[in-house]
Amino acid sequence: MDIPNTPGRRAVVFDMEWNQPLPWKQYPHVPKSLMPGEIIQIGAVMLDAAGKSMGEFSISVRPKYFRQVHWKVKKLTHISEADMLDGVPFPEAVQRFGEWCRTGGGDFDMFAWGGEDERVLCGNLEAWGLDPAWVPRQIYDLRLIFDSFRGRTETSTSLTDAAAALGCDLDLEQHDSLNDARYAAAVCAATDIRRGVEEYEELGPGPALSGGEQRRYETGFAEPGDGLYHPRLCSCVCPVCGEALRCRAWVPQNKDRQIAVLKCSRGHGAFLRVRFSRRPNGLYSALRLVYGLTEEAESFYQKKLQKQQESLRRLKKLKEKAKAARQGEPEAKGGPGETQES
Repeated sequence: MDIPNTPGRRAVVFDMEWNQPLPWKQYPHVPKSLMPGEIIQIGAVMLDAAGKSMGEFSISVRPKYFRQVHWKVKKLTHISEADMLDGVPFPEAVQRFGEWCRTGGGDFDMFAWGGEDERVLCGNLEAWGLDPAWVPRQIYDLRLIFDSFRGRTETSTSLTDAAAALGCDLDLEQHDSLNDARYAAAVCAATDIRRGVEEYEELGPGPALSGGEQRRYETGFAEPGDGLYHPRLCSCVCPVCGEALRCRAWVPQNKDRQIAVLKCSRGHGAFLRVRFSRRPNGLYSALRLVYGLTEEAESFYQKKLQKQQESLRRLKKLKEKAKAARQGEPEAKGGPGETQES
């Protein structure tokens, strides 16, 4: 597979499948970071600096908590309980994956179609208490890059539709992690991925951040906004001095993320990011991380804040105009100085 536009170092294009909690069951002993899904399959394609395929990776994972296949997962993936039992435990699977990613030495970039794989991977690593240091600080969203280059901002393109639009006819079974990784690698072949990496911050996901700590995961919100001022989501401590901080104003980063910048009394800063996801039961979950504030992150926040303020000013003017129009309606009907008789 020839991928001419990959960045100037190895790229790992990966995909995962995960099982979900059954909506009618309670899971009191399951780590909250695992609730979005427990990984049951990992597939990946590695590309060298010249864009040539260096090999493929595929492994099945035996779940520890969600051992009964959710009906939606079974319908999409055709994975059964017996298939999951044939897998290896997650710590072993992810160790093999990490070692495979580091094959050849040096740094590598990671790409996935959409942002869900990154969220689930980080949640599973946390649930098992595994060190995520081998994972690059930025996992690039190929769908975001593809849609942005194609001028799509309101709706997201499916992986197979993107491949078809670019003339990549692989005819592979979908919702298999390795096959989906192959589709994603094919999309790279016809996408200016180098430009996507260089301009990634401007495409919408926000600044590249490292060292995300004070992770909080909460669920059960009827609407995303209901969770913004949940005590465990809007309270944190300064990453530098440990002073208690509380967020009182969030700014939308995109349709499912909110960000905030907090300053402690000593002038240190914290960058907060919370992401909302709709769960199968119709409620929303929220994942919040706290980062040390960098100039890049603060500049990104200020741009989003300015955009929000401009939107609020426009909305205020529209409301004032509509109110003035409503107040003028009686005069328009009866004329100046006239009254309506009943």
